[in-house]
Amino acid sequence: MDDDVRGALATLLEPEPAMRSTVADDVRRGRALRMRRQRWLAGGVAAALVLGIAGLVGVPRMAGGPLPTPGAVTGLPSAAAPSTAASAVQLIGYWRVTGTEDDGAILQFGSRDSTTAFVLWRRCGGAIGDWRLSPSGAMVMSSWTGLSRGSECRGRPGALSPRVPWLDEVIALQPDRTGYLLLSPSRTVVAGLVPAERSDIEPDAGPTDVMADLPAATDADRHALTAAAPPGSQPLDPSELVGRWTPHGPAPAHLELAGDGTYSGAGGCGHGRGRWTIDAAGVLIATGSPPVAADCATPEAPSVWAWVWLAEARGARLTGQTLALLGPDGRVLGTLTRQA
Repeated sequence: MDDDVRGALATLLEPEPAMRSTVADDVRRGRALRMRRQRWLAGGVAAALVLGIAGLVGVPRMAGGPLPTPGAVTGLPSAAAPSTAASAVQLIGYWRVTGTEDDGAILQFGSRDSTTAFVLWRRCGGAIGDWRLSPSGAMVMSSWTGLSRGSECRGRPGALSPRVPWLDEVIALQPDRTGYLLLSPSRTVVAGLVPAERSDIEPDAGPTDVMADLPAATDADRHALTAAAPPGSQPLDPSELVGRWTPHGPAPAHLELAGDGTYSGAGGCGHGRGRWTIDAAGVLIATGSPPVAADCATPEAPSVWAWVWLAEARGARLTGQTLALLGPDGRVLGTLTRQA
């Protein structure tokens, strides 16, 4: 602290002069108080100027001051995530849900068949779906189907419903001292996640119990889960991609990217749906769609099912009315044209 600041603070903290009883001393005391008020004003202005300039040049604030507000999390446009991001690989495992109507349910990230599948194990019923997380913490989740669990739950209204309203609100994941927080576009907490074990899943089970097996993540899985914006991609605002797109190819097909962060597509005998966003760094993430019927596995599928490109993409490049979806390595997965 320099001499000017010390002087200013000393002036502010100078004690009041002692009170006296004579008239002469009262006059002298009045003059002293007037002089002190002038010095106090000058010292206060000097201190304010010095501290204000210090703030402008980046001098740390005094302890106890307000913390800066993190960047806003929004769905569309731009899913700017919290400054402290989570690792998608570290998320694979079992987590107990808190703060929702599904309090106590177990949310499993990863299944025996896919690192990007999730299972919500409720006491009655559940849901199976897909998730994606960008390196900055932007997140999307969508459920595919309901999960039948427990003989006492069969026939109960909603037990097999795949709809999980609070999962549809999730746009970001933020580490917390006890686990993670799932955030909505308005930065409100949708749910909390605290560590759990497979043994915490209510016994049940039937054939779906195999979903409780976690995958052994390969190097390819780790790369796909943690990939940043690929080479050749652009940091696009999600609003630039909202609309109806048709893939290049002879078969009639389309991909609809909606402004609420959902997508739908159709082509041939297949159809797809899910959620998508682009984070502030330009990383494109989109959930995969439910598996398509076996009789739809035709040779022309790659040119028809544009939502498959979307789910595999980690970036995009927009040239006029042509959109290229890029994989983690920058390879063009497919191109689409905007419909008027």
